[in-house]
Amino acid sequence: MFGSLFSTNRRLREAQIPVLAQVTPSPWRQAWRALRQNRLAMFCLVLLLVMAVWCIVGPYYSPWRDDATDALMINKAPNAEHWLGTDFLGRDVYTRLLLAGRISLIIGMLTMLLSVTLGYLMGAMLSELDFSPDSRVYMVIVMLSLLEWPKLARLVRGQILSLRERDFMLATQVLGLSSRRRLFGHLLPNTVPILVVMATMAVANAILSESALSYLGLGVVPPTPSWGNMMDAANSLIDFQRRPWLWMPPGVAIFITVIAINVLGDGLRDALDPKLKRSKK
Repeated sequence: MFGSLFSTNRRLREAQIPVLAQVTPSPWRQAWRALRQNRLAMFCLVLLLVMAVWCIVGPYYSPWRDDATDALMINKAPNAEHWLGTDFLGRDVYTRLLLAGRISLIIGMLTMLLSVTLGYLMGAMLSELDFSPDSRVYMVIVMLSLLEWPKLARLVRGQILSLRERDFMLATQVLGLSSRRRLFGHLLPNTVPILVVMATMAVANAILSESALSYLGLGVVPPTPSWGNMMDAANSLIDFQRRPWLWMPPGVAIFITVIAINVLGDGLRDALDPKLKRSKK
């Protein structure tokens, strides 16, 4: 009798484990649910995905090549053949806009990955040492990454130093865990939310920085298109006043992309840091 009651209770407890797992979702699933409730952030996420797919796939369906020049179609206004007009060499602005979007987005993403990797590792190392660090497409990526990683390293270091004072970290010291295990097993995983938010912002900063460098002639070198050097092509007052199709499309593309990334970053911050969201209210 007692054996049957014991086995029945055990089966009931085992049956409740999956139910409890469903009732308490993982932190990442909770963050995704919170992000989905932010309609503006989700709209910006979809917009960025559409723009990325558009820049990747769009040139394959364009009848014009990037390097196809036409002396008879120089600086033509938008028309049925050239939706966004042509530039000073007779090249299709619409096709170059999409190809430039590839370059600018690649620079933003690779710069973010490299700077986040450097910032993540250096922030962890600096937290242990307890002091703070005072041509071409690839060169632009490296330069921008070297400018971005100290900021991320400082944030990761500050977050780790704050987490060290939490109760769960004091418990790891009592248990006698090694410094490496406490760092890589407990401290760094808890800095991932702030890293995700900062990585999102780093993409926007990299796109803006690349555009500024290319506009000044220090970034991506023509004929490789980028949004920055497309705007640099309209470098005269006549182009600025009479040929807005040369500089407005890349300017609008930069504006929409950066605003969408910043709004998405705010949504990720609210989803990954509920305490901050409550403090705003």
